[in-house]
Amino acid sequence: MRCGSGYNTFMLTIGHRGAAGLEPENTLRSFQRAIDLGCDMVELDVHVCKTGEVVVIHDATVDRTTNGHGRVADMTLAELQKLDAGKGERIPTLEEVFRLVDKKVYINVELKSFGSAEAVAKIVAQTEHVREDDLLIISFHSHFLQTYRVLRPAARMGFVFWWPWGWERGARRMQAMTICAFFPIITRHMVERAHGMGLKIFAWTPNTPTRIAALRALGVDGVATDFPDRVS
Repeated sequence: MRCGSGYNTFMLTIGHRGAAGLEPENTLRSFQRAIDLGCDMVELDVHVCKTGEVVVIHDATVDRTTNGHGRVADMTLAELQKLDAGKGERIPTLEEVFRLVDKKVYINVELKSFGSAEAVAKIVAQTEHVREDDLLIISFHSHFLQTYRVLRPAARMGFVFWWPWGWERGARRMQAMTICAFFPIITRHMVERAHGMGLKIFAWTPNTPTRIAALRALGVDGVATDFPDRVS
C-alpha cells in the first residue's frame, strides 16, 4: 500500500469494521484480517467511554457485539475490556488500532458520539502511527465534522449519507474530499456529479460480488464491505 501520496485512482477495497463478515467486527483480529486480505483501507467506528478513552465499537451499547450489557459512555475502559467481543477479542482503543495498522493501509474513522471529534483529534496530534494524509474522518453528523475541522484544519473529511438528496450541500459545507453513500442509492449520475465536484465517492456496504462489480462499473472510488475477499 502506497500511503501518504493520496488515494489511488483504482477502486479501493475498504474493510468495513475490519473484515466484519469474517471476524468479530471492530476488533484487532478483524483489522488484521482485512490487512492480510490486501485491503487498501480499514473502516472503524469510535465512541468515548466513561473514563475518556476512545474505543472502537459501532453501537452506543455493548449488547449486540459483546457478552456484556450497557452503554459505552457509562462504562470505564477497564470494564469494557473485560468483555468478550467475539472469539476472545476485546474492544480495542483507537490507539491500539493505530499501532496495529501503523501506516500499512489507510484508516477511515467514523465519529459516532459527542466528544469523539475532540478526543480523536487529540490522539491524531500525538500518535506516530498514522499520518494525516492516511486518515479519513467521516460522520453522519455535520457538527462532529465541523468540530474536527476546527481542531485539525488539514484533515481529510468524508460526509456519510443514505439518502439521494442534499449530499452536494453537505459535502460543500463540510469541505469534504469524499462522500460515503449507502450503495443502493448510488447512480452513474451521482458518481459523475461527485467527480465533477472533485469528490471521491465510496459505497457502503455491498457484500456480494455482483453488487461490488456493479459499483465498480459505475465508477465508484471505493467499496466498504464486510467481505473484502469478495472484491476482485
